[in-house]
This record gives sequence, structure tokens and C-alpha cells, in this order.
Amino acid sequence: MIEANIETFWRLYGSAVPGVERVPREDVDAYLGPWAFGLLNPVAGVRLHSDHADAAIAEILGHAEARGCDQWWFGGPSDEPADLGDRLAAAGLTAHAPSPGMARALEAWTPPEAPSDLEVLAVGEAEHGEYIDVLVESFGFGADLRDTFATVLGEMAFSPGTPMRNFLGRLGGRSVACSTLLLADGVAGLWNVGTTASARGRGVGTALTAAAMAAGARS
Repeated sequence: MIEANIETFWRLYGSAVPGVERVPREDVDAYLGPWAFGLLNPVAGVRLHSDHADAAIAEILGHAEARGCDQWWFGGPSDEPADLGDRLAAAGLTAHAPSPGMARALEAWTPPEAPSDLEVLAVGEAEHGEYIDVLVESFGFGADLRDTFATVLGEMAFSPGTPMRNFLGRLGGRSVACSTLLLADGVAGLWNVGTTASARGRGVGTALTAAAMAAGARS
């Protein structure tokens, strides 16, 4: 279910954001946007036949290389073939340590107490710019990517029928934290949880995580 939520996130990206194209293969969910940054040229849901996997990987990477952009592959335990990571490394991609998925039931769940001076808001179009500023600062993205993320996440968050909801945390009126909820595939998927450096260590990120979880539990 966690993997399915990840794949749904990128399908929303592919369907909602103008200029993003799907790589024409049925055995991967691969998308290329008009940006060089690899995060915005994702590959997920990989189901390649082992006999043809190397050729398929070369083809998929070739689409990105033809555009002069980087490409990130988002893997999971259901990816095929089982040795996909080794094959990607052999094709020249940089391997990263696995990030384990975490989950818990939301029934009878009580959120932890948030800092008393924290205000958590559901992000509408009026707050979208603040949300983006916090996200870019929290994750250390370059300022040159700010407008790109504003466009991409705005299209995803405000498209008709979107399963995405964004949250913003303010301390003393200053925007310092963010989170995203993706309600799909039977789970409340958590994305983009971040806190600016000056506000860390106060439970703000925990509170923004809990806000998204609570919204998921109510849905």
C-alpha cells in the first residue's frame, strides 16, 4: 500500500502538471518534465521482465539523456526484477541506502500535543507561496527551483478531484514547517514533511506530521 501511494503520487504529477510526459512503457511509471532536476523526472512502479530488463533500463534512461536531464528511480520491494538495484548501478545510476516505509493504524490514534504557539493551517491558494518557501528552505533546494516547485505542487494540489492536501505550520506568525497528505490506495500517505533550521527540535515537524495523519483519519 505504501508503494501504491508512491506510484499514485507520481501519476498525479504526470496527469496534473502541464509539460510532463509519460515514458511510453506499460511496465514502469516514468515521467519526464521540462526540468533537468532528477526528482522531477521520476521512475516508479518498475515491473520489468528479467530477460529484457537491461535493454528496458537503457531505453528509459535514453529518454532522459535525450532531453539532457537527470532521472531518479524510486524503488520498493515489489520492483522487478529482484536485482533491479544492481542493474541500475551497472547502468550508471548512483545507489542510495534504502529508506524503509513506516506505517501505523489511525484507528484510536491520538496525536501528540503540539507546541502551544504553533498554528497549523490547511494550505489554500493564498498560503501556497508560504508553503513552497518553507519546503524549499527545509529541504535545502536551491532558490532557482522555487518557482518550479510552486508550479508543480500548485498544479497537483489544486487540480480537480486531487487527493493531495498541504499543511503549513506557523510559529508566532512565521512560517516554519510543512507537510503533505496524499489520500489514496487505502492509506494516508505523508509527503514533504519539513521544518526550517531555526525551528527544529521543538516538535514542530512532529506536529505537522500529526496534522496530516489526523486529516487522513477524518477522511
